[in-house]
Amino acid sequence: MYVDIVWWEAEDPETGLPVVKGGEYHNVCNLNFAPQTDLTGNSLPINQYTIDIITEDDIPTETVGHTLYDDRDFLWADWPITKVQRIAPNCVRVTASSWIAKLDRWQMEAVMYEDEPATNAIAACFGTGSRDYSINSAIAAKTVSGFAPAQTARERLTWLCFVLGAFVVDTFRDDARITGIDSTTTLIPLERTYWRPTVDADKWVTGLKITSYSFREGTQEEWETDDNSYMFPTPWIATPQTVTLANSYAPEDAPANVVEIDSIYLINPSNVSEIAARLAQYWFNPTTVQADVVNNRLYRPGDLVQVYTGLDTMVSGYIQQESFAFGKQSMSTIKLIGALDIPTAKLTVNYRYNGKRIQKEEYMLPVGLTFTIDTLYIDQTKNGRRRIYRPTTDTVTGTMVAGGATETVTCEIALEYKDEELYVYSVDSATKRESGGKYTGVIT
Repeated sequence: MYVDIVWWEAEDPETGLPVVKGGEYHNVCNLNFAPQTDLTGNSLPINQYTIDIITEDDIPTETVGHTLYDDRDFLWADWPITKVQRIAPNCVRVTASSWIAKLDRWQMEAVMYEDEPATNAIAACFGTGSRDYSINSAIAAKTVSGFAPAQTARERLTWLCFVLGAFVVDTFRDDARITGIDSTTTLIPLERTYWRPTVDADKWVTGLKITSYSFREGTQEEWETDDNSYMFPTPWIATPQTVTLANSYAPEDAPANVVEIDSIYLINPSNVSEIAARLAQYWFNPTTVQADVVNNRLYRPGDLVQVYTGLDTMVSGYIQQESFAFGKQSMSTIKLIGALDIPTAKLTVNYRYNGKRIQKEEYMLPVGLTFTIDTLYIDQTKNGRRRIYRPTTDTVTGTMVAGGATETVTCEIALEYKDEELYVYSVDSATKRESGGKYTGVIT
């Protein structure tokens, strides 16, 4: 194990160019290295390591380059130094943190995405940090829609990873890799396991409730009176919709523990069901596994692995964290998060008025789980006539079955705008102005 550090020591008085100093430090006496990732995208961990180096050099914090290698010259991390401590006359303790930490320093302006390519949205985050990164092709092919408030670059990247189903890998490589889940399973052979892993069960998540948002341009009056309005730079009005999944795997006597996600405005009707299904895979299984294995960089955060818990039994899960023992780089303790293999099927919701289908919405939901979905107001314009239809039921509820399911929602006309006049038929509440016995106004 050794570290390669290069820094600017001074400025050449004749040329004005920086004088570079540093080199490879092989006299390492201690290492603390435990990289992790959050496969759900709900957070963006800042990985770091500390390393003790036998040297009398004074190593500055601001360096030109800083890379960590093992004794086989394989790269472990390429992160900037964040702290330097002299702990003995001939020993320096260096702490290096992932480039993700630097994204906390830069503020990003509010933005309204409308089918924005994921590559552009992610590039804006890393553009502020001037850091090399790469994007998995499946993630790069996606788009982002919705509102993001003013926030740090790290907060914005966390939101993007959450809705894109992505996570960041920045260990054992020289860039930050934004990638998606790879369902390829790797078996860790019995002979590479030091002893029987421990299998624990955390408290059950009994349900998920996720709110999505649709945005439309509004008026100044709406912005002043609507709690779901945002000024950017003109008024935008948000229409929320919730999707709820109940965990049928949880025992009946499990205490209620419903996770609610209601403040990520990049969740929209197009991606909410995929997000709900993905989170159910992780959060509806409380099992975690910890195992000591011979690693040699073969098993990395984000990998799906199988590990033996006995001579003929095994468990599978995704590596969310791994730590390495100094002096035995081949040995690491891995922590797995269990993932349920839940198939999904298509739920089709048909909205009907006067016996005819006026709109269709589709959701991909986990089979065997009970769902509840808020029904939508339907806004349509045909032949110069604009109608807003009101659903007669507030929610669609059922249990998802293999092969898919179809639900029907009956609607009635709430508002109609034709010939420059507004007709109010059936609404929960409305502000009306009368003119000649008719309601007039503008549908926004």
